[in-house]
This record gives sequence, C-alpha cells and structure tokens, in this order.
Amino acid sequence: MSAPNLSISVQPVQSGKATYLPLAAPSANDKPTGKIVLRLDLKNNGTSAVTITGITFAFPGSQAGPITMQGVDPFFSGYYKDSGGPVLSPGQTKTYTNGLINLVPDDSNTQVNNAVFMAEPIPANIEAQVSCAGFTQPATVSLPLVAHRSTTPQGSYFFPYSASDLRIAEYYVGASVHWANGGASGGQIFAHDLGCEGYDTVKHTWSRILPGKSGSQNPHYRVYGKPIRAMADGVVLTWYDKLEENTVLGKFPDPTPSPGSGNSVTVVYGDEKVIYCHMQKGSIPASLQKVGAPVKAGQILGLVGNTGNATEPHTHIEVELNAAGSPLRPFPFHDTYVVSENAILPPNPTGPWSKLNGRGLPKEKVAVWPSTAAPAWYPPGWGEVTHFGIPESSYQTIFDRAKSSGYRPVWLDGYEVQGKTYFNVTFHPQANVVWLARHGMSAAEYQAQFDSATKDGHRLTNLASYVSGDSVTYAAIFDKVGGPAWRAYHGVSTQEHQERFGEWTKAGYVPVNVSITAAGGTLRFAAFYVQHDVGGFVHLGELTSADYQNAWETNAAAGRQLAYLSAYQKGGGMRFSAIFQQKTPGSGSTVGRHNLTGPQLQAKYDEELAAGRLTRVLVGYEVNGTAMFAAAWRKAA
Repeated sequence: MSAPNLSISVQPVQSGKATYLPLAAPSANDKPTGKIVLRLDLKNNGTSAVTITGITFAFPGSQAGPITMQGVDPFFSGYYKDSGGPVLSPGQTKTYTNGLINLVPDDSNTQVNNAVFMAEPIPANIEAQVSCAGFTQPATVSLPLVAHRSTTPQGSYFFPYSASDLRIAEYYVGASVHWANGGASGGQIFAHDLGCEGYDTVKHTWSRILPGKSGSQNPHYRVYGKPIRAMADGVVLTWYDKLEENTVLGKFPDPTPSPGSGNSVTVVYGDEKVIYCHMQKGSIPASLQKVGAPVKAGQILGLVGNTGNATEPHTHIEVELNAAGSPLRPFPFHDTYVVSENAILPPNPTGPWSKLNGRGLPKEKVAVWPSTAAPAWYPPGWGEVTHFGIPESSYQTIFDRAKSSGYRPVWLDGYEVQGKTYFNVTFHPQANVVWLARHGMSAAEYQAQFDSATKDGHRLTNLASYVSGDSVTYAAIFDKVGGPAWRAYHGVSTQEHQERFGEWTKAGYVPVNVSITAAGGTLRFAAFYVQHDVGGFVHLGELTSADYQNAWETNAAAGRQLAYLSAYQKGGGMRFSAIFQQKTPGSGSTVGRHNLTGPQLQAKYDEELAAGRLTRVLVGYEVNGTAMFAAAWRKAA
C-alpha cells in the first residue's frame, strides 16, 4: 500500500501559507533564528483504522534536511489514551503539534522539544509527512513557509509591560520556550510566562526577588503589581475577576483553581485574540468588564498577580486565531529590545541588545526592555530620578547616566560628612529644554560660567554652595528659557546679603535660592532672585532643627509652604536656610521631613512618590559624624 488516506489540515496558516515565528538573536553578536511549530489536524478518510507511527517535517527545494519528530507514540498515547492513542478510526480526526514531550511518560528527565529552531534563512517551503503502519509512503501536505504577521497595523505586538514601570537595574524576562504545550492542539507552545528580574549586588546575579525579601509572599517578587498593558488597539472579548491570590508559593495550588488562567482579560486584535492571565483580583478596570469594550495600545488592563494555576506572580500571555478551535498563532513583537542576561552582568544598557521588529523572543531566557527608545540606565517616562548620598567621585557617573537616559538635573545639593563631600540630586525628563549644569566650581570658575551662560540666554534655575575640603565650591543649573527679570550674587558677606536682600525685595524680586556656607566660621551667601508674584514669603537663614520645625508650623498656619531649603555647618552644629511662600510650585499640600537617616529617607521617598508627589527639596548635613537628610514633596501642578 502506497500512502494512508489521510487529510492533513495545517495551522498556523495565512493566505494559504504556513507561518513560522522569526526569533530575535539573544544578542547583537548572534544570528537570528526561526521557530516552526505546526498544528496538524489528521483525519482518516479511509474505511479501515490506521496507526500513526511517525511524523517528519521536510523542506522541499532547500538544503535543510528532514526533521523527524520524537515521541510520536507517547504523544498520541498520552493525549488520546481514552480514544485509541495513535490509532485513527475511519472518519476520526486527531491533532498533533510539535512541542514538548516526555519520551517516557511522567518522566520529565526524558523530555524533548520537537519545536523546530532553525538558523536563518528559513526554507521557503515545508512538507509535513505522516507515516502509518503498513504503508510504504507517508501522507503529505506541502505549503509555502513565510514569517508570521499578526493582524495588527504593525504586523506584530508591543510587549505587555512598559520600561517606565521598571526599577533601576531591573528588566523583564521571557523566552520562546514555554513549559507546557496547552494540550494536543499546542495552544501554549507560542505562549510566554513573563516575569521581572533585577541585579543582586550581594550575590552578583539576577534575581526575581526584591532585596532583603525571602520570596515567601507575593509582594516579594519584583514583577508583582506591575501594570499589564494592551499590546495593540482592540476590543474586549472576555474577562474574569473573581479569584483570590495564591498564598502558598513555589508549587501549583491543589486543587487546581478554576479558571486556570486566574483573573484575566481576552482582547481581540483583528482575527487574533490574546489572553492576559493571573492578574490581581480587582485590578481590571470596570470600563473593560464588558464585551466589545475598546482597548488602546498601552492601556493598563490589570496588575500582575498570582491567581489561577500559578506558582508565583507572573503574566501568562498566549495568542490564538479567533475562530473555532482557537488554532495557535506565533507571537512577534515590535519596539522591544532583548539581550542574554549573561551579556549584561552587571546591568549595562550599552550591551549587545537586539531589537525586536516583527520577531519573537529568543529561545533561551533574555532580559527585555520594552520601549521605542533604546535601553538606558534609567527607565523612560519617570516623573523624576533622585539619588542621595552620592560620593563626590561618583557624581559625574550618575549625572552622565541620567543625561544619556533623557533626564536633566533640576535640583542639586552638596554637603560634607567627616570631611568628605556628597551630593543629592533630582532629575526630571528633558522636555526639550536646553540646559547646562556644572559642579565643583571655584568662585572664579562659577563667575566665568555664569557670564558665559547668561550671555547665551540661559538663566539660573538652581544654585548651591557647599564646602569641599577647606574651600567654598559652587554648583549651578542653567536653563535656556524665557522669564521675568532676575538677579544673582555669590560669595558675599552677611551684611552685603542683607543689604541686597532688602533692596531687591523692595523692588519686587523674590529669593529662589539662598545657599549659605560657613567655611572657617565665616558666613558666605550665594543667592538668586526672580521678579514675580509669589504672594507673601519669608526667608529664614540660621535655623536649628527645632527652629525649622517651628518655622514650618508657623508658616503653614499662615498659608505659606516650603519653597527652598539648604543646610550648612556652623560652629559644630547644623543650620537650615529656608524660604516659605504663599504661591509655591506644584499643587496640594507640601509634605516635609528632616533629621532622617538614609534608610528613613528612602522609605519616605518611596511613600511620597507612590502618593503622586515629586521631590521639591533634598538636603544633606552632618550630625555627630553621621549623614542626615531633610526633604519635601509636593504634587505637580
């Protein structure tokens, strides 16, 4: 007998052509590949039962040799154990997909992956050959083989996370190989389980657990609570939002929750549908909990959780044809960068990143940076980047990294602890502002920089004086923007400062910065003023910690909020210079704290940014040989 009378239907298919998934290279130094997975629906059109004994993929017209699938019998015996295993009765249809299979049932040590990973160029044609017992020839089907294009305007999807939601030195992670097939139909062979990892500076490795955490609770995971975002414009098909979080981590829940996908949203994009799984209960917006609700690319669908059949917080995504049987579909992405984690150990945005434009994730796990902009030291889209306690020798590195990431300094503070100089700095997005910033300047260098910048149309936006060694040193930020009249001075005595303060404020000028130093016990002032209306204002220049607290309360009662703060050492003690105004940049109330240790400042900083406030001032000073901090936060206007 020549060949069995089988009809073979193939998926994924577009316009009569089988499709494969082009894969990105794991680094810019490697070559891209392709992943070929076919779903074969095999129907016995004969009058007698046939037994499937082998399946092979061949590539006609190519130098690529045929690839024989392993474990065909265990596949059919496992998925169809109650319906004859590899035996096809007359008229019966069974489905085969080339994914993972244990050659010995229930023995994961014998597992093989039948998915075909090939170096480019991928052959232009593919032939599926199905052999059956008693036949000398296989049943075959041949189709052209082309790269898959999703039914979105770009032909691919944006990643379901955003780089703006990452922490510093943190990346998302994923791989092309998924741990499960999703049944005989292989619906999960192109799926992804996505997480997040950061660099552990103690163990010098990557970790999905936050520093100082054990991983025994869901919030210990870096990915937990991150926004899950729509990968294209589409409409809601289904949703579920009733399951509680799994609280025992590291193993699948028993009994298996229903649905296994946990809290999820399914969105239709053209003729494809994507399900986003395992979300936190209550995180799916009410506006999306209806059939046909429109979804925009980048819109938040929910938050990463640990619901359904999951062992830890992550997001499972899979794409299928929105048709009967939900045939599998490849998952190409765009505007996303990937690299092997080993290539950026420790983290480095200048590493050999590979860009995904119509390609899927590489076979092995990679770090993922989903953004139209190339990887950077700091994620894009943050309201601010703030560092405190930076050693003087490290500040330029921090500055350069922030600048290269699209941020500009708006606040800089210098201070000394036990004779060593440190900096606190806040950066904001560039926002198309022309600016320049300098630090470590002597009085003469600052004057020269001031003259050059102002001649070129820049104006001061931040001025700091601080003691470095035995000398008064200056740092300044200039923006090339228009605005009202302004004036400045530096290195002046108390008397000259008081004279200019009185004269200039009578003329309608308001102090913006009044930075004081006391090198050698002599007070020196650096300040600048702007002629604009802030309502009432008060400047207080020699405040102890207790004085500052009283000033805060007194001015708050009078309707004035902190607009500026600096600190300096005087006679072995610490003093504050503070400005309170009725009209202060931003909106809402100002939250302030002083005499904070570094860990206390970090905790308060995280709390205030989570509440939507931005850092307005941040100063450091020495108390009994230890660095202490004062800061204030207020919401944007």
